[in-house]
Amino acid sequence: MKKYDVIVVGGGSGGLTVASGAASLGARTALVEKETHLGGDCLHVGCVPSKAFIEAANEVHRSNRSEIFGLNVNGKVNMKKIKHWVKRFCCKVEFIV
Repeated sequence: MKKYDVIVVGGGSGGLTVASGAASLGARTALVEKETHLGGDCLHVGCVPSKAFIEAANEVHRSNRSEIFGLNVNGKVNMKKIKHWVKRFCCKVEFIV
């Protein structure tokens, strides 16, 4: 049976920080996560995706303001493409042990 100095339960943002810190200080560290991907809610459905949606909304807002410069911009929002864009940036995290 392996022995560890630190066992971290949960691979969310807090768990990843603690496990990384402990390992960098030389502790034999184990990280236990029940989900397929590390990162927790913040990375996959909370903080990070919401920031990507906010950035997309800011781009739409900026394009709508382009009339100030004499440009007419019109079109529809394609939520499928926006969701794909968000997922592309939020879910490409890999960890090598």
